[in-house]
Amino acid sequence: MKKYLLFIGLYLFGISSICKAIIGLRIHPDDGFYGFIYADYGVLFWVIWIISVVLIITGLGLYLYDEIKKRQK
Repeated sequence: MKKYLLFIGLYLFGISSICKAIIGLRIHPDDGFYGFIYADYGVLFWVIWIISVVLIITGLGLYLYDEIKKRQK
């Protein structure tokens, strides 16, 4: 389970970072109508990015917790 959390988090992190970079390069907030698209999708990718960071930290925490428990036995 913890490996899946870690891999899903890394996958989402990569996808959202690439999408944020592409949208940031092509659309600027000062472009009028396109600024609304940037705002909507920019927030969406920030939310996905934050969720992916939480999944990565949770997966690493669970993995390290299990490793510490194994070594203490």
